[in-house]
Amino acid sequence: MKIGFDAKRIFNNKTGLGNYSRSLVQGLVEQFPKDSYHLFTPKIKMYGAFLEGFPQVFQHFPKGAFAQKLSSYWRSNLLTQDLVQTEIDLYHGLSNELPIGIENTKIKSVVTIHDLIFLHYPKQYPLLDRYFYKKKFASAINRADLVIATSENTKCDILHFYSISEDKVKVIYQNCDAIFYEKASEQCLKSLKRKYGLNRDFILSVGTLEARKNHIQLLKAFVKSDLHDTDLLLIGKQADAYPELIKFVEKHSLQDRVRFLHDLPFSDFPAFYQMAVGFVYLSIYEGFGIPILEALRSNLPVLCSNKSSLPEVAGKAAILVDPTNLVEITNGLNQLVYNTALRNQLKLEIEPHVQKFETQLLAQQQMELYQSLLNTL
Repeated sequence: MKIGFDAKRIFNNKTGLGNYSRSLVQGLVEQFPKDSYHLFTPKIKMYGAFLEGFPQVFQHFPKGAFAQKLSSYWRSNLLTQDLVQTEIDLYHGLSNELPIGIENTKIKSVVTIHDLIFLHYPKQYPLLDRYFYKKKFASAINRADLVIATSENTKCDILHFYSISEDKVKVIYQNCDAIFYEKASEQCLKSLKRKYGLNRDFILSVGTLEARKNHIQLLKAFVKSDLHDTDLLLIGKQADAYPELIKFVEKHSLQDRVRFLHDLPFSDFPAFYQMAVGFVYLSIYEGFGIPILEALRSNLPVLCSNKSSLPEVAGKAAILVDPTNLVEITNGLNQLVYNTALRNQLKLEIEPHVQKFETQLLAQQQMELYQSLLNTL
């Protein structure tokens, strides 16, 4: 089988969709070496050596001056003819879109839809972005032979917002980056503690500082909690919620207990999870919730929102709370840090739960889906 992939994210995104795409493709290449894998990308910004030692993996770029200069146009409008010329059997759009015209060829098409946040929270997106997202997502979902959702929650959203058959939408989870399997050395942990001035126990929360992530509720609960000997560390890019969070910290004189870190090297992230006493993620809506899986891979007790996809990712390995209920969150924080029996029980739940996110299993599910689709020819 000759499988083509939209590889833009593989070579141009460090985290998020980049991690998803690299993990999926690498899992397939390693587990199913008899097939050939064709990575179509407008350019390579990073990870240029990705899978370069595998003879069944090929990189493809825009051909000709016009396509090279207008690479975004090539990816949307000209890519289909390259897929036909390469004799691709099946093409997988890894990040919410498919090239125009693929439905008029013999190439089977699959698209992964990661979330529909722009439909749930349209005010968080500029008007022009919303217009293009609506057009792009609807086009890909309607034209694809199969749609992959990365959670049952996202599948329900797809069926709610788009008039397609339930049989057309399949759920295949994702894994986090393999770096979170690695145990940091004591020397590394001590070095990072000195580097970032981490002198006390801390609770960790990772995610962009935007309103949807609900960090303000975490800060309010932190003030009301009994965690007087524990700090709070928020790691994430500054966004619309950041000014409100800073104002809250200053108003309650929390500058010595609440830290904000931005633009960290991705290689430092596993150590932060491993140094923390607990992880908190109170987002109102997610398509998946990869930081929760990163925390579980780090054997870290979790407190998280009971909304959207997060209960799927957390399973029984987390304390679930209503992210709008301050009393629940406050009690949850106290339990997360001080209830030793509960902490131990959560840790026991981690290993059996995370098996469903293993790369080998997900690659097997993915290949079975590809094969079933080709068998419908």
